[in-house]
Amino acid sequence: MVKRLSVDKLKELTLDSYRESKKQNLILTGSRDIGKTTLFNELLKTLPDYSGFITYLKIDESGRSICFKEIGSDEVFTAAIMVDGEMVVKDDFFDTTANDMFRSHLNNSKSYFVFDEIGYVERNSEQFLETLKEIFRQKTVIATMRKDRNAIYNCDEIIDNSHIVDLDLFT
Repeated sequence: MVKRLSVDKLKELTLDSYRESKKQNLILTGSRDIGKTTLFNELLKTLPDYSGFITYLKIDESGRSICFKEIGSDEVFTAAIMVDGEMVVKDDFFDTTANDMFRSHLNNSKSYFVFDEIGYVERNSEQFLETLKEIFRQKTVIATMRKDRNAIYNCDEIIDNSHIVDLDLFT
């Protein structure tokens, strides 16, 4: 039987390895339901100031959808909806709405930009990917991302200056 690490111990190991890496950004990755968001939320408690977004799966009577919510705001944006078993991005959501929302964070005074979870439904927008690259260059980013079907995970400009913690290695 494999013993899982406590969240506190995992947070300590993550912060230590991140500091030692001397990389600008921190990305938590791993399989679905491995604990990326749990660890992400614990890490947020250590940050002095940050802005960013969370995404989540919404399930209601109309079906399943992926929603974006800016931290500190009550406004929710639907990014994608489930159609015949596949998540389909709404119109040009990432080329317009999401891109504009993310660009607005480039000029704020916050040192950290945080995002849970990045790269799954965003993968088809080159314009949004360019904005993400800019954010990863200008801010200190703390983000979660799944490894599967993720264009961000394969983007050297983002990954090269990011310390990646693969939570699958801790189970």
